Amino acid sequence: MGSKPAPPPTPTIVMPTPTAPTLYRTMIPQESFQDVAALAKRLDEQIAGLQQARYQSVGTDADIGERMRGREEQEKASYLASLPGQTKDPGLLQVGTDVQGRPTTKGSGAVQTSMSAGQAEAVKTARSSLAQAQEAYKKAKAQKGKADPSLVDPTKFDPEYAKRSIDVFKMKA
Repeated sequence: MGSKPAPPPTPTIVMPTPTAPTLYRTMIPQESFQDVAALAKRLDEQIAGLQQARYQSVGTDADIGERMRGREEQEKASYLASLPGQTKDPGLLQVGTDVQGRPTTKGSGAVQTSMSAGQAEAVKTARSSLAQAQEAYKKAKAQKGKADPSLVDPTKFDPEYAKRSIDVFKMKA
């Protein structure tokens, strides 16, 4: 067992001598703000050009929406047409022969299909969804050709920081 370790030295706090605050002034010329505004305007024009190129290749958002609603309408109409009892199916004609052996038909052979309650409900639902799809297509067609409101118009680009007068940058006593 050895002896106790020596106690740690007392901390010494060293404070710097007080000095007067230093005042720094930064001068930013107005041309810098105008250059930033010109760059932003050029970027917005490029973005607008890219958006116009996209619209020419695939159409506007309204055009895309109209095509999508048209496809949905066609899907609903196809489904409705595929349900039983929606077409005038003549069925198979019964073929008979007369005394000379020539084929004759016995009646039209139109088959009356009896729909169960489930089939009738499916037809009712299909007609309802087709009507909704047709309404959505009409709304989408009405919006065709309208520009997206989020599209930036570079002609209206007017940043506030570039409109400051040069007096802002003058040194004040």
